[in-house]
Amino acid sequence: MPNFTERVVSALSIGKVEFIVVGGVSAVLQGAPIVTRDLDLCYRRGSDNLSRLAAALSSFTAAPARFA
Repeated sequence: MPNFTERVVSALSIGKVEFIVVGGVSAVLQGAPIVTRDLDLCYRRGSDNLSRLAAALSSFTAAPARFA
């Protein structure tokens, strides 16, 4: 059974969302000896991509982070 990161990245890829993985998971994928359980993403903010992002994440409990 795929883990959470694999499920999210797979859903975004299948949904043709333009995104990159950043943060701790990115470091792990590059071989850093750390453990992390969060997934940080950056995504293109164009309206078409935001629609694809929302559709891809609709089966997950997800919300964009809001910064002041």
